[in-house]
Amino acid sequence: MEWKKNFCLGTAQFGSIYGITNKNKRQLSVKKIKEFLILLKKNKIKFIDTALNYKNVDKKLSKTKINLNNFKIITKIPSPQKKEKFYKKKTLKNILKSKKLLKINNFYAILIHGCQNLNTDQAKLIVDILLELKKKKITLKVGLSLYNIKELDFMLKFFTPNIIQVPHNIFDNRFTQNKILNKISKYNIDLHVRSIFLQGLLLIDPQNINIKFSRWIKLFKRWHFYCKKNKISKMEGAVNFVLKTNKIKKIVVGFTNTEEFIEFLKIKTKKKLTVPKFLISKIKNIEKLINPYNWKT
Repeated sequence: MEWKKNFCLGTAQFGSIYGITNKNKRQLSVKKIKEFLILLKKNKIKFIDTALNYKNVDKKLSKTKINLNNFKIITKIPSPQKKEKFYKKKTLKNILKSKKLLKINNFYAILIHGCQNLNTDQAKLIVDILLELKKKKITLKVGLSLYNIKELDFMLKFFTPNIIQVPHNIFDNRFTQNKILNKISKYNIDLHVRSIFLQGLLLIDPQNINIKFSRWIKLFKRWHFYCKKNKISKMEGAVNFVLKTNKIKKIVVGFTNTEEFIEFLKIKTKKKLTVPKFLISKIKNIEKLINPYNWKT
């Protein structure tokens, strides 16, 4: 198993055409999703990551007819909108609906899906919901799905999450700086990372990069030539970069097809591989690259 015990299958691709490099014209069928679950079972991988906002994913997972109690499922609830009425009632109802549809005894973890622009009252409401779900044993753990360190600092004023899920890749190591890792260790928080391929951008050749990312072409070329020099695929390089941080408890990755997943499962740890450091803090407008929610602007 090696590092694969720390792997968690992301399911955003199960319900939509997700990822900027995704060339699939259709959503994944129930049959294809079942193939993913069979591969998880075969490789003794227990974790699945989903979200209430992932359209039809719960329904598709349930239609596979595979016993999902054999897995540890992490889901995410949306953060409240401004002046949203009945947020708590609606959220609790949707979580119970998801649990019933998946036919599971409980969730492994429930995370709040993004904490951008929350005010104090909203943060307290979220914490109240998460702790109630944990108290009722609907979930074993609670936590936060974050985009930046500012969100973490804000939410730590109100409670200590069991888990934080954050972006982490060769261009984005904000959450694995020593100062942040020490804080995570201090609060005994499990660190889960996502976006290790930056929605697939790190897996394609520089000449095929979308024109909207051309301002960072030197960055992509440096990454390309590093992988070429070390005779590794970009997928191998990206995974081995993440594995260099031993405090990471789970690596969340989604795939557009099972062939990609099988290739991923074959990756071996290269302990002697020296991964380059990209000093992103010194690169102009780097936030527009490392945060996919900025790509539309």
